[in-house]
Amino acid sequence: MALIETRSLVYWLVAKRRLNDVEGARARLGELEELDELHGYAGLLSANASWIAYRDGDLERVVETGEAALADWRSEGRTTASVFQWTALFPLLGVAVARSQLDAAREHASAMLDPLQQPLPDEIASALADAADKGHLELFSHALELARPGGYA
Repeated sequence: MALIETRSLVYWLVAKRRLNDVEGARARLGELEELDELHGYAGLLSANASWIAYRDGDLERVVETGEAALADWRSEGRTTASVFQWTALFPLLGVAVARSQLDAAREHASAMLDPLQQPLPDEIASALADAADKGHLELFSHALELARPGGYA
């Protein structure tokens, strides 16, 4: 029963995020943080904590939790990286743009566009690809704005 509860709360958190409901996501995150066992969802939990921190403007926490998510997905025992890397990479992209880190922005965009990742909506994917190709921070900012209403960024 604990696995089903955890899984339900995690995907409820993701649903709140996709609905652009920061406070609803924050509430689900709080519930998940009280659980003793996350059943392999620590990375997705950290990634969504990163999104909440991004929306709060806490760039240091974005990096801390976003990198924790990516590290969890690269950890031992994982056969593949999570297809949900966008959940951590969009907030990290936001930090890279805010800090004028073009190389990091390109790296995050390229990772999100990897065919092994969950496909992004066409308009967002095209904007990310264009930004990565042309290498302009303004284009990355545009991609982030496109991604914001759907809870990606």
